[in-house]
Amino acid sequence: LLLCSVHLKCDESTSVVMDSEKAAMLQLQLKHNAEELQEYLRELEGWEEEMKQKDEQLSKRKPILKQKLPPVRGQTEGRGGVSVGGAKRKPSSKLEGSEGQPGGKPRISSYDYRSWDKFDVEKACEEV
Repeated sequence: LLLCSVHLKCDESTSVVMDSEKAAMLQLQLKHNAEELQEYLRELEGWEEEMKQKDEQLSKRKPILKQKLPPVRGQTEGRGGVSVGGAKRKPSSKLEGSEGQPGGKPRISSYDYRSWDKFDVEKACEEV
């Protein structure tokens, strides 16, 4: 009985020591996390200042509009470099004529999904 009580007292004292070590480790970890967070926020503020400076530099630059740029695809240039209207396109039908295709078979336009659903791939492969 005496041996058990001594053993229990030893376990209690080591338990208290373990708890104080855990508390110290936890406190150290909290301190480390706080330092990391402060460093991250400092870097973030520095990045924000950098971006503000770059933004100011870009806003002071000569605007792109004053530079001569090629016309937008499909549009023609009018007087003074101003775009006027679009390029005229022929009206499209479901099946376009086959220019340059042997046999004069009609060609399905790429955006006509209903015609593509009806298209027989096996038959086309046999013809080739």
